Amino acid sequence: MPETWGRVLDNVAGPREKEWLLNHMAAYVQTLRKPRTIPILLGKQGTGKTTLMEQFGKGIGDCIIVDNAMVESGFNDWKTHAVIILDELANSDRDAIRLKSTLKGLVNERQSVNAKFRHVMNTELNNYVAITSNEQVTCVPVVIEEGDRRYTVVCGGADVNLSEVAVEKGGWFDHGRLAAELPAFMLHLLSRDIDAAAANVPLMNAKKAELLGLSEDLRVAVVGDWVDRHRGGQDDSMTGRQVADAINGLGTLKSTLTPKKLAPIMAHLGVEAVVRHRQNHYLGLSSLEKGEGEFADGASPDGSGNVPQRPISPDGDAGGGFPASGDDAFGGH
Repeated sequence: MPETWGRVLDNVAGPREKEWLLNHMAAYVQTLRKPRTIPILLGKQGTGKTTLMEQFGKGIGDCIIVDNAMVESGFNDWKTHAVIILDELANSDRDAIRLKSTLKGLVNERQSVNAKFRHVMNTELNNYVAITSNEQVTCVPVVIEEGDRRYTVVCGGADVNLSEVAVEKGGWFDHGRLAAELPAFMLHLLSRDIDAAAANVPLMNAKKAELLGLSEDLRVAVVGDWVDRHRGGQDDSMTGRQVADAINGLGTLKSTLTPKKLAPIMAHLGVEAVVRHRQNHYLGLSSLEKGEGEFADGASPDGSGNVPQRPISPDGDAGGGFPASGDDAFGGH
């Protein structure tokens, strides 16, 4: 192992994670078969995560760094590159939710590629995909679900900013030296024994378990996003069952959201609720998204200027109500 490469790897990864990543890289170099797993290099800014993967991509002969805008674009010919580095994709939990399905599909060998000014083609790909992120636990970089078989979180190294250990400051790191040692590093990958089966089994560690827990909390982000998009007027309301069914219909959540599970989330989000007929009615919510079904400049459909009001609940009860409490504060019947 070239010295600079070994030290950068030790800065990015703990012992177990380093061994897994080296085997993962070596299995790809020696077989050129698409890995069924994706490493997520997670740590502080400037520790060498992206630099490491970019140099590896140069060793393979073709590399591209992909950002959030490229992933969300309708054109995805970036998938045809040999080594793909997905860098800083999620700046918020909602970003991570939105990108979940796209990222899950990147481990598939057959994928649709849509290049600009060309026909969409379904082709077999054998690229190597890695994710790098400076976000620790303030934001979930990738939604990791229970029973995940895709992601290994590579972390646990010294996590030192390489600028602090640069040769100019009397340290050991030098970009030029890392690049000069690339042929020796690739030779190391070519010559080491590999375990191809282990390369396709994700590693479980404390950080991945932590991200699993945070991904479960993304239910709050999903509900919050839906609420923000369905704010209505003061006379609008929806039952807990109506809200839960609407959110389940998005297909974003892995497990079914029930009115009982919804209630504490809505309380956390500060959505006002009243109880009618043993059901929570959430005030100020509309089944229509903002801008849907609205009349320009407050006009009414008959031109009278009187905009019809939606009933406050499906049973036609437009009267008061009692603050949500008791069993119904945590669900409905």
